[in-house]
Amino acid sequence: MIVTVDGGRSARTPVGTFRRPWWRWLLLVNGVLALPTAIAPASTTASLTYLLGEVFLSLALFAAARRMPVRDRRPWYLLTVVSLFWFTGDSVQRMMEVLDISAGRVGPPDIFWLGSYPLEILAVSEMIRLRRLPRIVVRDIRLDVLTVFTAAGLGVWLVIVEPGLAGNPTPMDTFVALLYPLGDVFVFSLAMTILLVPGSWGTAAGLLVAGFGAALPLDFLFQTLSHRVPNFDTGHLDAGFLVLNTALGASALHPSGSRLTAPARQGAGQHLQIWRVGVLGLSLTAVSLTNALTAQTGLARIPSLAATLVVALTIVLRFYRMARAQERAANALRDLAEHDQLTGAANRELLQRRLPEFVAGPRGLLVYIDLDGFKVLNDTHGHHIGDAVLCAVTERLGRMVRDSDTIARIGGDEFVVLLHDCGIAEAPALSQRILGDMCAPVAVGPLTVQVGASIGVVVLDETAPAGNRPAAEPDLDRETLAAAVMRSADAAMYDVKRRGGGVHIVHYEGHLAGVS
Repeated sequence: MIVTVDGGRSARTPVGTFRRPWWRWLLLVNGVLALPTAIAPASTTASLTYLLGEVFLSLALFAAARRMPVRDRRPWYLLTVVSLFWFTGDSVQRMMEVLDISAGRVGPPDIFWLGSYPLEILAVSEMIRLRRLPRIVVRDIRLDVLTVFTAAGLGVWLVIVEPGLAGNPTPMDTFVALLYPLGDVFVFSLAMTILLVPGSWGTAAGLLVAGFGAALPLDFLFQTLSHRVPNFDTGHLDAGFLVLNTALGASALHPSGSRLTAPARQGAGQHLQIWRVGVLGLSLTAVSLTNALTAQTGLARIPSLAATLVVALTIVLRFYRMARAQERAANALRDLAEHDQLTGAANRELLQRRLPEFVAGPRGLLVYIDLDGFKVLNDTHGHHIGDAVLCAVTERLGRMVRDSDTIARIGGDEFVVLLHDCGIAEAPALSQRILGDMCAPVAVGPLTVQVGASIGVVVLDETAPAGNRPAAEPDLDRETLAAAVMRSADAAMYDVKRRGGGVHIVHYEGHLAGVS
């Protein structure tokens, strides 16, 4: 059954989606409108169809933004303004051509074209902010993007900027000539940012990456053809820019467009680590090949050396952070495998690993605790009250022991405590203190509950007087001794439990040392 609201719109349909494939229509229509520019870029028809395509793009972005949830609209509104800047700059340029107004290498259209770059950066930054990613993920993405930006920037410097500076341009021309390739590199880095953001995969993300990422390769082609094929009219390539820009509008219209600003799910994007390694490797390869294939001397080598240093440092830092993340994950998994998930105490497996070393020591107490009346408490008040009592018991034991000691929960209401460097002299007082804390009332909200305890204590003390030590057993390995100690503690606990609770202290072979 589909529940409808708001005049019949399906409640299952996200606000930011369109039922019809408008994104395909936009790509198709603007692809057709780009054909005159690809065929005859200087014609009036090409100018009109190109501007009409930019109008359609602006309308598509605005319509998509209006259908997004209110919290998600800002980045799409910013991209709408970006498309209007493109339209305005192109309109001013064509008007100046019609009026035969020459502005030299720098003119009014540059204001709008250059002004679009900061807005694009702000739009993608807003998308990332809306994803509510953990800070550590954002920092990692920034490092990756810095690596890509540096590698791409070096290529842009050598292929686009340096050749453009060869003709002794004016300072303003030089400044603008630097801003365009710098903006292109930023936009390319935006594509990498979207690619590396966890959980943003989908057709809309692919369209957005294509719209941002393919602009820089197209600029490389533009510059290469203008230098190596002087007779080629690079205006033909403007059709490609219209199609790429249209991809941004198509991403907003696509049903998965809302995922680009949806909060990322916890743990999403872990598979992207391999993508990051690939991006870092390609960046390092690009810088290395650029340095190897270009002959640079003197001051001309400074950009290459700086790029090499930045890429190397960021890659080293990223791999260090990856290694640390893997180490933390391994420690977390080990902690889960070795500790009780409710109380945080050691579990039976960890206790079994520590017991052989413990029983090999000269002095120690193994305390086996069973809570009396716990099942009745659970059945009467519910498992949540029983869980609270178990956590309180673990906390009280933690206040009595040292960091070198071990608290383990080995059953529903059974605990074992390993106390190092404690012997027969300390056993009675420590046992009574533990018994008192176990039997003290526990406040759980407005309810106060209480359980009893049966405690079996095994003393391991080589320094005790001969009369208080059992006869030594030769050739007894640690594992066998550990099992014997646990059996003695278990037997002592059950012995005192049959008598109504309390403490029973024995040596590890069952020799009575004292009862209280």
